[in-house]
Order: sequence, then C-alpha cells, then structure tokens
Amino acid sequence: MFLILVATLMIPYQVTLIPRLSCIPRLLGRHPLPAVGYRLFGGVRLATFLIRQFYLTIPLELAGIRSLDGAQYLPDIPLYLCPFIRVALATLAIFTFMWSWNDLLTPLIYLREMKQLTLTAG
Repeated sequence: MFLILVATLMIPYQVTLIPRLSCIPRLLGRHPLPAVGYRLFGGVRLATFLIRQFYLTIPLELAGIRSLDGAQYLPDIPLYLCPFIRVALATLAIFTFMWSWNDLLTPLIYLREMKQLTLTAG
C-alpha cells in the first residue's frame, strides 16, 4: 500500500488535469467546494508519507522507557508520540499553505466567477 501511495505522489499534477476538468464540474457544477476540498484531501497522500517517515525516525527505546514508568504500550502511544509529531505537523501545515497560496491552476479550473477566485488567480 505504501508503494502505491508513493507511486501516486510521482504522478504529475498536469496528468490528472483533464480528467478533473471534465469530471468534477459535471458532478458538482461550479461550486467552490472542489477547490477547497482538493487542498484539504489532496494533500492526504503527502501527509501520510511525511508523517510515516517521521514516525520511523522516532527511536523504539522511547516505548521501553515509558514501559519502565508503568505505561502500557498501545494505550499510551499518543501520549508519548504527540509531542514529537508537532514538528511534522507544522512542516506539513507550512507546505500546504505555501502550495495553496501559490496555486494558480486549481482555482482557475474549478471557479468561474471573479468574486470566488483566490488572490493569486484573481
């Protein structure tokens, strides 16, 4: 599954442009929801990859240290991993914001009215 995820990350944005241009407006019309939804759910692949790779860098000895303190392994995973994951989430938030801010093509595909366009597209 992870290899399929990484393989889909290698597909250029322009390759999927024509199918999205023909399918999404037929399904939803000219509603601004696809432009917002694409940024919210389109980055799930990158988020999965980035956070998985970040989790792999956390040493397994942390689980052993927590078990010495009397913590159970599975129920307490969020307690000792959440402070570490803040860095990855901040990086992901910055990347998503920068790509959304600089995106010219997605708002032009989904939005037709001038008042709905983003600053970059307007």
